[in-house]
Amino acid sequence: MDSAKEANIKENRHILKCVAEAVLYCGRQCIALRGSAEQQHCSGNPGNFLALLKLLSNHNEKLKQHLEKPKLKNATYLSPQSQNEMIDVIGKHVIQAKIVEEVRHAQMYTVLADEVTSHNVELMPMCVCFVDKDLNIREELLEICTLPRITGHHIASAIKDVLSHLSIEIADCRGQGYDGASNMSSENLVRNMIDKMKYSVMFFTSSPKRELLLKEVVDKEAYSTGKRKPLIDLSRTRWAARHDAYSHFYSAFVFIIKALEVMAHGLHTEEYSEDVTSGWEGKYKAEAYGLLSGLQNFGFILTFLTVYQVLSHLTGITVKLQSTSLDIIEAFSMVDECNSDVTVDISEAVALYQDDLPSPEVIHQELKRWKLKWQAKSSHQRPSSCASAIKECDEMNVSEHLQTPENCMHLAVTSCECERSASTLRRLNTFMRSSMGEDRMSSLALIHTHYDMALDLDEAVDLYSKMHPRRLELMSVLMS
Repeated sequence: MDSAKEANIKENRHILKCVAEAVLYCGRQCIALRGSAEQQHCSGNPGNFLALLKLLSNHNEKLKQHLEKPKLKNATYLSPQSQNEMIDVIGKHVIQAKIVEEVRHAQMYTVLADEVTSHNVELMPMCVCFVDKDLNIREELLEICTLPRITGHHIASAIKDVLSHLSIEIADCRGQGYDGASNMSSENLVRNMIDKMKYSVMFFTSSPKRELLLKEVVDKEAYSTGKRKPLIDLSRTRWAARHDAYSHFYSAFVFIIKALEVMAHGLHTEEYSEDVTSGWEGKYKAEAYGLLSGLQNFGFILTFLTVYQVLSHLTGITVKLQSTSLDIIEAFSMVDECNSDVTVDISEAVALYQDDLPSPEVIHQELKRWKLKWQAKSSHQRPSSCASAIKECDEMNVSEHLQTPENCMHLAVTSCECERSASTLRRLNTFMRSSMGEDRMSSLALIHTHYDMALDLDEAVDLYSKMHPRRLELMSVLMS
């Protein structure tokens, strides 16, 4: 190979690797790439991508020369199109490809999906739960796709399309997990209670004057509520956060009633400042009167206290169950703290996964040998979960157990990973980036979500050069 040509290829690859580093940095930090003035030599904000490259060029002579005087003006790799192509390569063809390869190697997995609305568009973060080659339970974001509607038919079609596109066998799916909050919503008393509670929160928090009235009531009547805010809104997804909202509402209930009496009936006016007791318009008085009647209803009070007590009982376990490395057996043990009647029957697991076991008829003999192995050990020495049990299995003596616990490890306990991905969308798909396309958004979400994943940018450069060839030479004929 000609030495000059080899040096030229090496320099071009170095420049493209710097571009990849800038894209990766912006993606991981979840910051916008583009700016209002993206031309090289013009004033204004060039955007984070170009600004970062300019900063790197202060310590990189080759990159500085490329930014100031590129070899080819139509092959700079700095355009929005080149940015999108590099985002796609890193997100889909490096990160997603690694996850897909691990899922195929695991052979069994669980599908997790949730729906979220962003800028009037229905989106579905799709995750997979599987056991990697080191026998660790993993829950990973796989794709974010748009949905025309959030019916079961459209969700199922989207999941099958993603699995088919990524060449992941649907037959290897061993479990499914969906949030389905709209389908889980309670009716009648509970539903009405939740609506009244949310309306009460919005009634006060949406107006500075009404919120000031409530704050004055709380400050005058209570020594300390222990809360930074009298009221907080109910979380749509996280039940642990929802319990916090119920706790705030419970602590502030008597103060809410008194504040509504000030507005609706003009009571207690002498106890508070004139700024918050006078000047209420008729429509706000009517709203306060209706809300006061609803909150004093016996059915509302009884339902609220019942739900609050149930959530108080479950708040600890809901936080524990959100761990991404939790398997179904360990989850049952945690639930056992709340209900001592919960038991796990190994025969049910064998019946469910008998097609995955080479000889299910001998599983009970191997289970006896397994018990004999651990009966002489103390309780703290025995494995407490599938994840720890499978690492103690001896393939020569308990070969069947290498299958049964692993099947249980593939079963996701909750769909919290999808909710975390939805939180990623809140940071990523902001108002200023609401026009972002589905492919770009999904790739950036993969980059941001898998922040700590080790990536080989030389691999990204190789893939980019094959998928998007330009006039600059990036690979020799021998390399390609």
